[in-house]
Amino acid sequence: MPLLVDATLSTLIPAIDAAARSQASAAYSGTYTKGNDTARISMDGANLRLNELKHGDKDILFALQEMWKYSLGALVPAEMANTTGIYRLFPGEIYRESVMDGGRKVVEEDWRFEWDFSEALGSKESELPGRGASAAECKGWKVVDWLYYGGQSVDRVVFVRDAVTGEVVGFEAPFLRSGVLGKK
Repeated sequence: MPLLVDATLSTLIPAIDAAARSQASAAYSGTYTKGNDTARISMDGANLRLNELKHGDKDILFALQEMWKYSLGALVPAEMANTTGIYRLFPGEIYRESVMDGGRKVVEEDWRFEWDFSEALGSKESELPGRGASAAECKGWKVVDWLYYGGQSVDRVVFVRDAVTGEVVGFEAPFLRSGVLGKK
């Protein structure tokens, strides 16, 4: 029986994972705007990525990278000073029902982004035992809520879904105080 279970799982899990990624990409990927503010989100092979976050003409992702570089100190490799990280988005499993201007009922989903700079840094060769043992360590989750601006965590973002259709209609970075950006 375990052979049959293993064979079934090895077939089903990749298919379910691929379907979930496809649905996430279709629902969340896109460009969100309001006035001069822009957020651009896409799916790579592993996760949703926050590719761009601009508040007017200010590159917020670059500014956050600079803030983290100086505030995290010894928690991250020194090489990150000259790298551009990837901002991976993860659902927080926190949902709130709300009403937007105009009376539209929505569900707000809290997400977090992690600054993943591992791809930019690459791997270092070593003859030491255990080389690569900590490669899968997720350092970003150790610094959730590390920095705040205006009383809001800078790594928290919110997707806004229509409560009736489930369609993602907006994106917000609460620390920017610019309100919900609409999906184009």
